[in-house]
Amino acid sequence: INNQDTGKPQFLANVSFDITKNKLAEEKIRNLNAELEIKVEQRTKELKNANSNLIKENEERKRAEKLSRQSENLRQLQFVNSPIGMLLCKMDGTFVDINPACAEIIGRSPEESLKLTYWDLTPEKYAQQETEQLESLEKTGRYGPYIKEYIHKDGHLVPVELSGLILTINDEQYIWSSVQDITQRKLAVDEIKKAKNEAERANLAKSEFLANMSHEIRTPLNAVLGYSEILSRMVDEPIQIDYLNSIRTSGKTLMSLINDILDLSKIESGKLSIQDDEVNLPVLLSE
Repeated sequence: INNQDTGKPQFLANVSFDITKNKLAEEKIRNLNAELEIKVEQRTKELKNANSNLIKENEERKRAEKLSRQSENLRQLQFVNSPIGMLLCKMDGTFVDINPACAEIIGRSPEESLKLTYWDLTPEKYAQQETEQLESLEKTGRYGPYIKEYIHKDGHLVPVELSGLILTINDEQYIWSSVQDITQRKLAVDEIKKAKNEAERANLAKSEFLANMSHEIRTPLNAVLGYSEILSRMVDEPIQIDYLNSIRTSGKTLMSLINDILDLSKIESGKLSIQDDEVNLPVLLSE
């Protein structure tokens, strides 16, 4: 404070304040800031890790979705381009999906086919067989393979071989079937049966011919052998007896051959009977 007369400082005034609380408050604020920075840092790391995990999960999900799309595209290509007919229908027989191969079997386009039901293609004569296959489907979840016929668009019957199973899609059951046109297979089997029957008829005709021919030859041959036996009792000259013996031996040989032919025809016709009889072995060997 200045002197009023001289204008020079005469007194010194001093004011003091206790700032302990301020210091403590500042310290507390610094500690809180430090804790906050630590928590912020920790949370930042957690968010970074979480974000990294989310990125990885998103990438994995995208890869899984891509693989799923590729798999679905592959299945669709297989379904569309398969040479075997494929058919998906509801449990009541309503068509849900059909591939071109199956539609071709019944003479329709896939779009036309989807307006039909399984029962529109099945002749009534297969009702009992269809009941049995449905029972198998209910018990085992599968049916077939079995053979039946489908009604073609133009009305003729197409022989097919079917097999299938139950699929569950979105909590609803469907019947998945594979359908094969066996027309060519059936024609081949019929041709084999026809050729077999013709071969059997030809073989039977051959056997009958051999049997008839053998009987026709045996009749005059028996006469030759009989008359040669009678003549052998009527001649005395050695040369004539020798001639007759040659005739008898040759005739018996020919008769044995004819009997063998008859036995062969009997064997082929399944009518050969074997009989036990006594033989003179030295005589048999000499003949």
